[in-house]
Amino acid sequence: MVAYYPSGPSTLRNKVLIVPAVSLANLPQLAADLLITTLGLSRTGFIGRGETVIPLSGVGERGEILTGGLEVYGREDSELVVIQQRSPTLKAKKDAHLSLLSDFITSNDFAFVLILASLDASDRDDESLQHAYVTAQSPEISPELYYSTYHRYIIPPNLSSSDKASLTKRLPNLASRMTTPTAHQPYPPFLPYAGLTRRILTTLQKDTDKVPHAALAYWCSEGDNRADAHALAAEVLEVFTSAGDLKLELKEPKSWEGLFGPGEGWTGATARDAVLYG
Repeated sequence: MVAYYPSGPSTLRNKVLIVPAVSLANLPQLAADLLITTLGLSRTGFIGRGETVIPLSGVGERGEILTGGLEVYGREDSELVVIQQRSPTLKAKKDAHLSLLSDFITSNDFAFVLILASLDASDRDDESLQHAYVTAQSPEISPELYYSTYHRYIIPPNLSSSDKASLTKRLPNLASRMTTPTAHQPYPPFLPYAGLTRRILTTLQKDTDKVPHAALAYWCSEGDNRADAHALAAEVLEVFTSAGDLKLELKEPKSWEGLFGPGEGWTGATARDAVLYG
C-alpha cells in the first residue's frame, strides 16, 4: 500500500511531478520554493510520515506546520505537482526513502517525472564550462550525460508510438529538447554532490511500471543561489507548463527575506554580511 496521506482533495493523474533531490546549496529546494509560490500551490498531502529524513518542523507563511519530510504541493488547475523536502535523508533510511518515492510515482499515473539536482561547479570539465545545465535521460534511448546550451530531453523508449505522440502533444516544448546522443557514458552518469539523484534514476528505471522521467541538474557553488534557483525554476516553467504560465513572474516566498539574515549587502541579497556569500 502506498504511504500517501492526502490532506485535501487533489488530482495527480496525468500531471508533471517535480522531485527536488537534496543537493549542493539546496538549489533544487529553492527552485521548488519558487514554483510553489509562483503557481500558488498548496500542500495536498504527505508521502510517508517523515521517518526517512532528519526530524524538522516549523511554521509556514499561512500558519501551517512545515516538516522536513516529503510534502506534496499542487492545485486542481495546475499542470505541475511539486514535492518539497526540507531535510536531508537519513543514511540508514535511504532505501526506505526511495521506496516511498517510487511507490508514490508509479501508483499515480503521472505524465512525466522531472528530478531537479545541483552539481559542484568545481568538477566541471572543459566541455561543460560552456554550459550551465546538464540533462540525464533513460539509458535504453541513450546512456549519456548531455551538456547543452539548451535543455534537451528524450522520452524514454518504453512508451508506444501513440503514447509518445500523446506525451509530445501534452508537453509541446519537450519535443524541441529531443536530441540524438553523441557521446557514451555509463548510466546513471556521475553527478557530483547531487545527493540521491543517481539512485532515484536507477530506481525509476528498474520499476516494472516505468514512468517517463528525466533529471535536470545545474552547476553551482554554495553562496547566494537565488539567481540560480530563478534560472532553474524558469526552465521548468518553460518546458513543462502551458504558454499561460510563461507569462508569470517568479515570486520569492516571504521566508526568503531572511535567507541570509537581516540587512542588505552589495550582492542585493537581504543580509548584513551578504558579501561573504557572494
